[in-house]
Amino acid sequence: MDCLARLVIRIDFDHREVAILPKAPEDSGVPFNLGLSPFGIPTLPVNIRGHGRRVFSLDTGSQGNGDVESHLLDSLLEKGIAYDAGKALSLTVLKTEESRSARISEITLGDFSHRGLLFGESATNTLGVGYLSRFVMTFDFPRMRVYLKPSMRFAEPDRKNLTGAAVWRPEGVTTVYDVKSGSAADLAGLKAGDVVEQFDGKEAASLSLMAIHKSFCVPGRHTLRVTRGKEALEVVVVLTEHQDVSPNP
Repeated sequence: MDCLARLVIRIDFDHREVAILPKAPEDSGVPFNLGLSPFGIPTLPVNIRGHGRRVFSLDTGSQGNGDVESHLLDSLLEKGIAYDAGKALSLTVLKTEESRSARISEITLGDFSHRGLLFGESATNTLGVGYLSRFVMTFDFPRMRVYLKPSMRFAEPDRKNLTGAAVWRPEGVTTVYDVKSGSAADLAGLKAGDVVEQFDGKEAASLSLMAIHKSFCVPGRHTLRVTRGKEALEVVVVLTEHQDVSPNP
C-alpha cells in the first residue's frame, strides 16, 4: 500500500489487464469506501444474510472466493446460514493443508448479491480472486474507494475442485503440489511433483491457474500430459459431481 497509495488502478479480469489510470473513469461502476486492516490491507464490509455485516480483507493472492474465521464459520453452520461442503486443499506460501469449506447461503456487497458461494476456513475473513474476478475493479487509492461493475463472470456458477489435487506455478512451471489420498487425482495416478505440460490438449503454460482450477471443477474425463522426472506420462482423471448439502450450489 505504500507503493499504491497515490495510484488509481483498474483490474479487468475479463481482458486479463491491469491498468494505471490518471483518475477513475465515469463508467467505473458503483463506489465503495475502502477500509484498512491492522496490517494495512484494503477491506470491504460484506453483509452475510441472516448474520449481519463483517469486514473482509481483499486477498488477490487467493485463488478461491475467500475464507471466513473459524468461529464465524461455526456460527454460520449452526444457524443454517452456511452448509458443509466437506474438506478442501488450500495452498499457502508455506504449505498445503486441508481445511473445512462451506457454501454461504447469500452474501451481499451493496446491491450485488451472490448465493451459495464456497468459502474456506482461516484465521481471518478474506475475499479472494474467485469472488473479486466477478467484477471489474477500479481502485482509487488516493480517495480510498473502489468502483465495482459486474464482469463476465458475475453470475457464473461456483463449483468445487473435484480432483483432490493442488496445482501451483513456481517460476512459471505448472506443478502438482499435493494430491489428497483417495481422491480422483490419486486414483488416476497423479503424484505431487508432477509437472503438467498439457491439459485436455492445451499447453498448460497458455492457461491461467484460474482456468486450470475451473477445469478441475468440471465433471468428465480430463487428460493431463505430465513429466515425472525424465518420464513423460499421460494421466486420465475421471471427475464426478459431488452432491453438496447446500440448497444453493
